[in-house]
Amino acid sequence: SAERKIWKVKDDDKQVAGYIKQAHSFYVAWVRNAGHMVPADQPRAAFDLIDRFVSA
Repeated sequence: SAERKIWKVKDDDKQVAGYIKQAHSFYVAWVRNAGHMVPADQPRAAFDLIDRFVSA
């Protein structure tokens, strides 16, 4: 099983944005305190997640 890692928008943030698991080239991300409308519930975390995805 892949290790669940803490994900923060910025490294010095006190707030945890969510968690990331990686197995080979497959990633799973959980955004804390968000339902199925992540951009509406957690816009800062949603932007960071999408930005990292398209920049990779």
